[in-house]
Amino acid sequence: MDTANLLDQRAELVADQSSPQEVIAALRRVDEIDTEQQEMLDWVLTDWVMTVISRPADLEGVVELHTLCHLAQSSLDESASAANFAHRWEGYADLLEGKRLALRARTMPPILELLQEPKILARLAEGEVRQADFAEILSISAGRVSQVLALLESRGKITRVRRGKESWVMLAPGMAVGNGGHMAKPDVIEQPGLRGLGSIGAASVAANDSQGKRLGRSFLGARTGQFALGH
Repeated sequence: MDTANLLDQRAELVADQSSPQEVIAALRRVDEIDTEQQEMLDWVLTDWVMTVISRPADLEGVVELHTLCHLAQSSLDESASAANFAHRWEGYADLLEGKRLALRARTMPPILELLQEPKILARLAEGEVRQADFAEILSISAGRVSQVLALLESRGKITRVRRGKESWVMLAPGMAVGNGGHMAKPDVIEQPGLRGLGSIGAASVAANDSQGKRLGRSFLGARTGQFALGH
């Protein structure tokens, strides 16, 4: 379609026979659009936005319409009707931005932190390491090393300390690493008097000994028919 007078065409014709790029080109040739052009563009935007949102993976179409929505807003005059269109088109732009982010997240490669974590923890199981050395160990940049280690530190898996001008990295207190650099399961013990109820984590029993004994007696009573409400 000839874009010279595209903004003066019927909305249905523009929606069916034109592209977002053609409308963008037409808008860039004018300072403002009048009321009839605003109504036409609103009809077209509504049709195109609803169509592209329903598509499973049209990232290019989403980006084009996002650009068109913002350009259309900048072409409006100061009238009350224009203000209504501006509000709606801003909503369309927000909807498209959410779709864009969702599509981008779907196509992103696996998170580097998760891929590197086993290697980092396995290396730290051998002893503390200078943070600067991880760039060579992991074959990534120093900046990326800092990001990965900050994530692991926030999860309580490592600790970093400053010594002079160097940062040193070590496993967090109580952190045990098994084969492959994965976090090892805590030691378990058999609680006396609770045989048959399974093993209880040693750390949990040590921290909750009295409560554990009360619960143990309640469970045992229930299993043997000796537990009664109010006793």
